[in-house]
Amino acid sequence: MKYLFLVLCFGILTQSKSQSNDFGIISGNIGANIGINAIALEKTGVTAYPIIDEDVTAIMTNFPIELNFGLFKPISIGANFSPSRWSLIEGDIVSGQFSSWGLNVNLYPINKNRFNMQLSLTPSLLTFKTFSLEYDQNNKINIDLKGTAFKTRLLFNIYFSDNAGMYLNIGYSLYRIGINKYNLLLQDPDLETEINDLVNQGFNLILPGVQAGIGVVFKLNSSLSKKK
Repeated sequence: MKYLFLVLCFGILTQSKSQSNDFGIISGNIGANIGINAIALEKTGVTAYPIIDEDVTAIMTNFPIELNFGLFKPISIGANFSPSRWSLIEGDIVSGQFSSWGLNVNLYPINKNRFNMQLSLTPSLLTFKTFSLEYDQNNKINIDLKGTAFKTRLLFNIYFSDNAGMYLNIGYSLYRIGINKYNLLLQDPDLETEINDLVNQGFNLILPGVQAGIGVVFKLNSSLSKKK
């Protein structure tokens, strides 16, 4: 918090009449985020309750790529793509890969030429790589997941030149993940019945959490901004 406060003070004290976001300005970033998320179950989108084992924690790592277009001085919109990885920590580590595809709505409470503070709201769709769970040598499940995510982040964009710099961000993330389809390779009929019954109840995983990240940021004046 001490360093974030210093960055904020730097932005407030920066004396510049020009702004890093305005109509027609193209901006973007490439970075790395890590998040820690709790896990709960939601049935039919109404009732959510914690998983019984509180030791289970989800670690999300993301590598976002974003591109934004300035609409007004305090507002820009854009799109993002984020190759990602999830890991469930419960004694052994179970992990998999997914991608996030989303939109950005960005507000700029502080908007200077070499510094801005950006509040970014990002709804996204998630696509997952198929992963497998093995109970033993004769019992295996292949699972395809689907999901959505919503993130709200506060980014501190610091420009070392007119066009490039770095950013720091902190934020909140909420993932909602369900089973798209699955394939059971089981020789235990009781286990097969139990899994089918669980899936048919329509459970989703709900993962609220916090995240932080760092990366590089850039901005360019388009022909539209030059004509203004």
